[in-house]
Amino acid sequence: MLWGMKSALILPLSVLTSCVMTTAGTPGALRDAVVRDTSTAAYGTLGVELGVEVDPGDRQHVPLRLEYGYSAETALFLDVAAYEKVNRPGDDGEGFGDLGLGVRQRMFENHSGTTGALEGRLTLPTGDEGEGTGTGSVDLYAAGVLSQAFEEVLVSGWLELGVLGDAFDSGTDMQRTVGVATAANLGETLIGFGALERTFGDHLDPALGRVGVAWRTQGSMMIDLGLSVGLNNDAPDGAAFFVGFSSNLGVLGPRGPYRVPEGELGQ
Repeated sequence: MLWGMKSALILPLSVLTSCVMTTAGTPGALRDAVVRDTSTAAYGTLGVELGVEVDPGDRQHVPLRLEYGYSAETALFLDVAAYEKVNRPGDDGEGFGDLGLGVRQRMFENHSGTTGALEGRLTLPTGDEGEGTGTGSVDLYAAGVLSQAFEEVLVSGWLELGVLGDAFDSGTDMQRTVGVATAANLGETLIGFGALERTFGDHLDPALGRVGVAWRTQGSMMIDLGLSVGLNNDAPDGAAFFVGFSSNLGVLGPRGPYRVPEGELGQ
């Protein structure tokens, strides 16, 4: 059965990279938790991403991201598990998760659709380690992301390095994550996506696969639905299901912090 679920993930991932089915243009940005790429919130605007992830019998997770377009190439973001429930022997652990603060800087973009970005993130132990909703440590992450946009397909790859705990302690755990994802238009408003990701830690090396679909609404909202499956013995057993949405809430403030002076309107 596990092999069947793995094939169900890998086959759509390979098909998405080779199929072009509409003329809707390059797929729009999906939630970062679904397909990681180099996109940033538009300059001066606030984006929001919210999801619900359910791993039956193990964990429930509500990831929230707020992202602000600090400039045309730079975004500041806040990540948090707004709610987390972990199945444990005896009473289940539940509550608020760890808080992440980060920045993404797009470094280059060429005419062939290739873009690159660097990202830094700091997580603070706002969750409860005793409840299983937090790590109990301050963790640092640095990542590089490379995306290639084709006419109706987007392909991304990333490498992330993590320092889990005291960065100046020789015994600190290190973590490396590599991943690849693709998204492709399946219709005028429908997008299919898939991702493969593996984390190499000091104790476990879990590999995960994600596959799903997303819908563009008439506004700026994108709604996604899919599942993730562990691909090796270090990953969680069974399948986890997720649903979420992403949207841009528009300019922050009456005209945002970078508002145009009244005399320059219409020029």
